[in-house]
Amino acid sequence: MRTPPSALPLSVREALARPPRSGGLKAIEHVVLLMQENRSFDHYFGDYPGARGLNDPNLVERRGAKGMTVMDQPSGGDVVSPYALDPSGSEDSATEHHWETGHQAWNQGWYDAWIPAKTEATMGYYPGAGVPVYRELAETFTLCDAYHCSIMSETTSNRNYLFSGYTGQQPDSAYRANDAHAHELEDPDDKKHYAGDAPGYKLAADGKTRWFSYAELLQDGGVSWKVYQEWDNFYDNNLEFFDQFKKVYRDVLARAGKAEAGITHKSLYAFYDDLAGKDTTTQAAWVKALADAAAQLTDPRDKALYERGLFRAQPANPMSTTRGFVRELRADVLSGKLPRVSYIVAPTGDSEHPGNSQPRDGQKIVYQVLDALAADPDVWDSTVLLISYDENDGLFDHMPPPVPPAGEHPDEFVKGNPDQTDGPLGLGIRVPFLVVSPWTRGGYMCSQVFDHTSQIRFLEAWTGVEQPLISNWRKTVAGDLSSVFDFGTATRPPLPAGARRARALPYQPDAYCAAKAAGGDLGLTLANSGAASAHLTVYPCTGTNLLPRHVDVSKGTKSVPVPGGTTGEYRFTVIGPNGFRREFAGTHQGKDAALAVTTSLPAVTHTLTITLTNLGTEALTVQVDDLLDPAPATPHTVEPGKPLVLDRNTDATHGWYDLAITLDGVPAFTRRLAGHLENGGESTAIGPPRP
Repeated sequence: MRTPPSALPLSVREALARPPRSGGLKAIEHVVLLMQENRSFDHYFGDYPGARGLNDPNLVERRGAKGMTVMDQPSGGDVVSPYALDPSGSEDSATEHHWETGHQAWNQGWYDAWIPAKTEATMGYYPGAGVPVYRELAETFTLCDAYHCSIMSETTSNRNYLFSGYTGQQPDSAYRANDAHAHELEDPDDKKHYAGDAPGYKLAADGKTRWFSYAELLQDGGVSWKVYQEWDNFYDNNLEFFDQFKKVYRDVLARAGKAEAGITHKSLYAFYDDLAGKDTTTQAAWVKALADAAAQLTDPRDKALYERGLFRAQPANPMSTTRGFVRELRADVLSGKLPRVSYIVAPTGDSEHPGNSQPRDGQKIVYQVLDALAADPDVWDSTVLLISYDENDGLFDHMPPPVPPAGEHPDEFVKGNPDQTDGPLGLGIRVPFLVVSPWTRGGYMCSQVFDHTSQIRFLEAWTGVEQPLISNWRKTVAGDLSSVFDFGTATRPPLPAGARRARALPYQPDAYCAAKAAGGDLGLTLANSGAASAHLTVYPCTGTNLLPRHVDVSKGTKSVPVPGGTTGEYRFTVIGPNGFRREFAGTHQGKDAALAVTTSLPAVTHTLTITLTNLGTEALTVQVDDLLDPAPATPHTVEPGKPLVLDRNTDATHGWYDLAITLDGVPAFTRRLAGHLENGGESTAIGPPRP
């Protein structure tokens, strides 16, 4: 059987033969951040084996729609489920993507209004043939399937988090910068918002603290950095919106205008947009005037901000297949000038933004970037490439994001803007995230929760330069990417056929519920024995007027009252990271209320301990069904006052478990226990297929 041709450059394939360098974070010399545009995780990786995609068994139920989940999105009186797009990209189309429709689709956490908010086009996804470069990168390096964009909104606000780890006040008001307003203020074609000499980002949400970009902090910390971009950068370099950068480029534009009368622009966006339509003679004159003006900057910091953050490379000859900014990147690689931190901002046509660019266009750029980095073996062997997407456009993803618990972390909410819906900033929708490096090889999945701030937190750990504006809640709920890397030389355990390797995760959630309601509420205990906080969401299933409840559980337990239902019956589900699921259903009386089910998840072993306690006066017959085993359920008799302890070893399923517990004679009673037991070592992704 012939091996299909690789979609990766030969230089990268040759690099895979070299062993990774030792030394941990100190072995890394360069980190490259490549953020593309507007694709959701399910849109690119929904059918990728081992990813938590369209075959995810851990789905949120739809309210009032028995047997349906978020995969069955309502459209009028019909239902639309995810459907495959033509791999050629011929069906690619843009959808609504801004704060209002993002929160409409989220729908207070129920995730059941995607089509009213985004149209039926939201449900399309690409099979592997449509994204071959990304699929091979996932097969070869590491894919993260719990990486979310930072805010339920559009490009500009999400890129604020990439470039600063935060979003503060709008340039011209005290409202939160949760939309594209900074962009609109600079765009002469936006007749409604254009403000000419518009101010820049300056203040944090408190109106007092200075809001700095991370690039400025790197500059002041003595860490080299650079933005690789062309004349057309699709307005995706958010450094241009920060007041310090605005001050510098306005100085440069004013100086250039003295040499060339046609340069009267108030922003770099307007300058380069105008430049693109000029004849080559005028282009050359304007570019020279701009370069000469930049050379006249006398303040070393201003000069560095311009040269590293604002300079745009000239596009390559239209006949060339290699982009101008990639040529600049390759030249820096080969000359030993690649900075410690690099940002790559692609042109419009290569950005993958639906309606402006197709997946194949972005993959060409990624291929060229990979080849440029691998052009020097020493550079490749010491480089980490982070490939992410700023937001999901309006494209469907099935995994609701963590959001702050109600009444907590007010700095993570938008409230009081008369032109916008109140709601949490984020996290936002899940987007693709690939980590390409010598220390992330092996086709791994990592299912720790991340967002755009995770990239900066990784840079913090590596460079020692901190961004104090990253919120405490985001540090609680999202990781710093450390779990993605393996700097050791441990022997990998054998894998069963068809399985995919998964990184160890830093949490071990659990949940159990009291048998009886107290004061109308059920006593739900949420637990976590892991080192990192686990975000759990409680979904009430017995009424359509209740909202999901979000809880962050650090090491230990939290008691959460859950409404017991008005009919004497209760039913709710707890969902958490990496397939964690608990289902609780029953009544408040009789045998049902007599059975207590508690669980224990030892931190090291792959054994789940279930304790069944009979609080009544008659023996109970309990059925325990292992849903990963085709064998019939096992009956157990539980005598009053004599707890029955059951140990379920999960070595054969690599730590995965999925059990259903029912009570004979009480059809309403159900406990569902599903998830993964962590033991500190690598495992397999998503779990074995159901028999």
